[in-house]
Amino acid sequence: MQTLEDYQLDKETLDRLSGFDEDIKQFREGGPLDPVAAKKLHEYFRVLHIFHSTGIEGNRLSLQETEAILLEGIEIGGKPLADQLEVKDLDAAYDFLLELSKSQTPIREIDIREMHRLVVRNNKDSNPGSYRQIGVVISGSEHRPPEPVAVPGLMQKLIESLNEPVKYSPVVSAAYVHHQLAGIHPFVDGNGRLARLLMNLILLRYGYPIVNISRQDRPKYYETLSFADVGLYSPLTELVLDRASEVFSEMKRVREETERMRVFAERWGQTEAAVIQRREEREYKQWLARMELVRLAFDSAADLLDEKLKEIGVDCWPYQAPDFSKYVELREKGNAPHCWFFRIRMQNKRTSIEENFVFSFFRDWSVYPKRKVIPLQSNRTDDDGVYRRIETPRIRLREILVDEEGRINVRVQLPDGGYAVSSRISPEMAAQEFFDDVLKVCFGLHQ
Repeated sequence: MQTLEDYQLDKETLDRLSGFDEDIKQFREGGPLDPVAAKKLHEYFRVLHIFHSTGIEGNRLSLQETEAILLEGIEIGGKPLADQLEVKDLDAAYDFLLELSKSQTPIREIDIREMHRLVVRNNKDSNPGSYRQIGVVISGSEHRPPEPVAVPGLMQKLIESLNEPVKYSPVVSAAYVHHQLAGIHPFVDGNGRLARLLMNLILLRYGYPIVNISRQDRPKYYETLSFADVGLYSPLTELVLDRASEVFSEMKRVREETERMRVFAERWGQTEAAVIQRREEREYKQWLARMELVRLAFDSAADLLDEKLKEIGVDCWPYQAPDFSKYVELREKGNAPHCWFFRIRMQNKRTSIEENFVFSFFRDWSVYPKRKVIPLQSNRTDDDGVYRRIETPRIRLREILVDEEGRINVRVQLPDGGYAVSSRISPEMAAQEFFDDVLKVCFGLHQ
């Protein structure tokens, strides 16, 4: 049985773990989340887990394509069938993970094998559910997995540790089990996806948020596993804790917004609130549909540039869209917490020069003193890593918004310092002009 000293965690990590454990305890004392809100949140992080976990292994589907396959069951034309099947397989394994997380019975070897079978069920070359009979190497790692003859015994020890009561933070146990499974590398393929599922199985069984290690984390993630290979678990534990904290923040946000809706209903009275809310919900759905067109335009442009440019990497990172209660708050106040809609990251692969832009919902009262619109404002990171409104006139895009007539408007800065607002600029045109400006101004590229 592992002792806390065996993990060689530094004091900062231990302090963070203690604080996080206490936050989780206090949150649970507040009771469960609203069932409808909890279901939506669960589906959101389910899609993210599958998108990132497969992406770490090289899957090329975008988040929107992954979501379409999982939630709508459609097949994406022009995209590799293997990538689409991989997403569906991990979705099935995720369902099995949830079943195991709700059970109080010990985890068995057959459960691990079944989870692996689901992870690679459409890849027969991976021998779904069967331990490997060949020696393997892990690309990019100095660690050498054990010989095949040692795998069954090592897996039995791992399963015993899985079923031991957690004596310290479940985050530590989750990180440890993940590293051990990855190190044993018991199967021909799918070990990384399986390790991340087992990590979340421990967290869910103890009432902790799931962890989505992102595609962008990949270099750092592999580095933390290398530290764990020599017994240093702080880097891996810190990464798991960072990602668990992100999900926990969303859980807290949902609870706060649910409470705001309760206050809203009490203020207006049940009958009046129902009438008002139905009308506002229709407006919200129309608004959100138009804003999703904007996000899709930027995501598509980013994908195209990332494919075509040789030296510049481009990605578009989506955030959870505002729900109805946040939409009401944005319309009335002009701002609300956690209102990032998507982020654009562009990096020179040769020099590592990086530019980050965040598009978030915010109404500047000096620009819109009397209009209850919800502008999507462009922001750029400064040297301190803080996002601020774009000031340089050479990057023209300032805001994108839906006006009172339901039209998408684009507000840009003109060379003379003035501004222009037009409903004739499509989201696709706005995205193309934005990337044109950034490539010229920040990276010195010209067509």
